[in-house]
Amino acid sequence: MICPKCNSEVHEGDKFCHSCGCTIEDAIIVNPVCPKCHKQFPTGTVFCADDGTKLTSADKLIARCVKCGKEYGPDVKFCPDDGGQVVAEAYKSNQNSTANTSFIFNGSQGKAPLGVRFIALIIDNIVGSVLSIPAIVFCVLGFIQLSSYNDDVPAIILFSLSVVLLILPTLYFLFKDGMNGGRSIGKRIMGLATIRVEDGKPCTYGNSFARNIIWSLLNSVAMGSLIEGIMVLVTDDGTRLGDKIAKTKVIKTK
Repeated sequence: MICPKCNSEVHEGDKFCHSCGCTIEDAIIVNPVCPKCHKQFPTGTVFCADDGTKLTSADKLIARCVKCGKEYGPDVKFCPDDGGQVVAEAYKSNQNSTANTSFIFNGSQGKAPLGVRFIALIIDNIVGSVLSIPAIVFCVLGFIQLSSYNDDVPAIILFSLSVVLLILPTLYFLFKDGMNGGRSIGKRIMGLATIRVEDGKPCTYGNSFARNIIWSLLNSVAMGSLIEGIMVLVTDDGTRLGDKIAKTKVIKTK
């Protein structure tokens, strides 16, 4: 066998490389398996010869349903509960840590409580308000310039800066659920996350835009926001209209 770190020859049974001290049993996988095509390769092989996927140990493969995240045996191809495809993937011990944002919804997290979601919304609104302060300041300065007839800094420039600075809170509102693995600042504080329904993975910036632009459009019409609130109350999984369109849902993560 060849040491993957220094390419020196090592013998079967060696625990460490005699040249660089690399831990052989950790670096060289015995009879590795491709997590994508499930082909088995000789000991010491690092990548699949068919698709280039990095190989892993067979005991580190876990078969999960792509919809509900439930674990099944290697012989199960489709989930009997929801018909989702069961796919084997390499297990990561830090899968649900806050540092790793690529967690998978595993079915253990439940519907996010309405009160917790409301507090998270308040926190996000506070963040948006703080981001709006510079725009408000320049707007006020613009009105002061108009009333004082002082042309040192034309009021139109101050108003223009105010409009430009409003982009920042607007971007936060539209894309906040794509941050930190589907967690806006408010959701992260309250232990919530927005995930994609079809595979349980975190909400992307595109999903976040879709779900929040619907919220904005509904708020622009009379009683529009009430529709979203009613849907959160009456749907089994707490999804609002924006979630239905973006194919997302909010879950409790802790």
